[in-house]
Amino acid sequence: MNADTLEPIVERILADHPEGLDEQTFLQRLRAQPDSGWNPERRISGLGLFRRHFLLFHALYRLRDRLRQSGTGDIEIDPMCIRLLAYRSGEPAVGSRDGLRAYYLDLNNLDSTDAADVTRMLKGFDAQVRRREQRAHALATLELTEPFDEASVRRQYRRLAMRHHPDRGGDAERLQAINRAFRTLLPRAPD
Repeated sequence: MNADTLEPIVERILADHPEGLDEQTFLQRLRAQPDSGWNPERRISGLGLFRRHFLLFHALYRLRDRLRQSGTGDIEIDPMCIRLLAYRSGEPAVGSRDGLRAYYLDLNNLDSTDAADVTRMLKGFDAQVRRREQRAHALATLELTEPFDEASVRRQYRRLAMRHHPDRGGDAERLQAINRAFRTLLPRAPD
């Protein structure tokens, strides 16, 4: 399926779901369209899933550019929420500084991506998610919230380490968790 064929189907799905859809649901709706050419019964993964994702986002960015240029609408493009928006006059007609837009509009990126590339991207994404989860856990362990600076991390670490040190009647496991949290938030900081 090419972008010219896909774009009107994407626009129709957007119009049918003004509340927006997450990407997975959007792809399911797209597969269910008889004119999409995508078999709704066939399960895909890996490179095939990446190609469908890419084509969807390619069509979304093309459609968003067209809507902005005509002043008739806009599209929120986020894997968690894809939805049609009213036109906002302050938005640029074409997002010249949007790196994702540039990536998805260049079909060479689709053609040059192989299964090994997809595997590398997924591993990188998984690592990024794990780092975010570790950071959130470290903030909770040190009883900190965003925004914070190095000095506040150090102060809170010292306060909690003193309170939970086994020599002061604290718990060794809790102290180890505090130490890990400190190293997560300030990995290059000397202890």
